Amino acid sequence: MGKTLVRCVRDGCSNYRDENAPLWLCDSCREYMTDIARMIHMSTKKATHKAKADMMRYDYKVCSVKSCKKRAFMRNRCKGHYIEFMGKSPK
Repeated sequence: MGKTLVRCVRDGCSNYRDENAPLWLCDSCREYMTDIARMIHMSTKKATHKAKADMMRYDYKVCSVKSCKKRAFMRNRCKGHYIEFMGKSPK
């Protein structure tokens, strides 16, 4: 008997997964979730105020500053917040 393929449960995903796959996600969405969890864990506590669910709403990495929803440029910050962050760091 062959494997049964089921559609991924993440909104906007058109991939299929095996019926017995963990987390009910396809491989690409599972890797994406792992990357987000790693990014949240490694980011600084001061700049990160977003929940994992807030960051999952977008198909691209979002700036980690609380009220910013722009695309991330470097170190999980948009261009403006990255320049501000680098200006405040000690030399």
